[in-house]
Amino acid sequence: MTWKIGVQSNMGPEIRLQRLFQDRFVGAVRKTHPLASLPTIGLKDYVAWGHVVAAPNGSLHGFVDDALAESGMTRKIASVVPGFPTALSVALASDLIAMVPALYLRNQQMTEQLHIFELPFKTRTINGLADVASPHGK
Repeated sequence: MTWKIGVQSNMGPEIRLQRLFQDRFVGAVRKTHPLASLPTIGLKDYVAWGHVVAAPNGSLHGFVDDALAESGMTRKIASVVPGFPTALSVALASDLIAMVPALYLRNQQMTEQLHIFELPFKTRTINGLADVASPHGK
């Protein structure tokens, strides 16, 4: 059995997928960030600040940028890092916004120092999947 965490893709007919959990993305800034004082964060608030992006492949464009473009908006990417731990560390030490899976924050010591907020646009669902190959493709 192989574990896959991310956005589901076409695995082929010989692979059966079983969902283990489902998650969503949330925004994160340091508690003293000006956005932390707002009751809700709108699209204009979200794009007014720089962003740190967790992208293992170094990509500067993703589904967030597509969602923002649908509203005629773009974000300023100030930093690209390889993963969520680094993105949160950068957000804690700056005015940048990080986007992370909500469940990722459950056991993080730094969560007490963060202001977590719902994103002002619809994002992809994160699925924790187990894929099981059928013997001989059956």
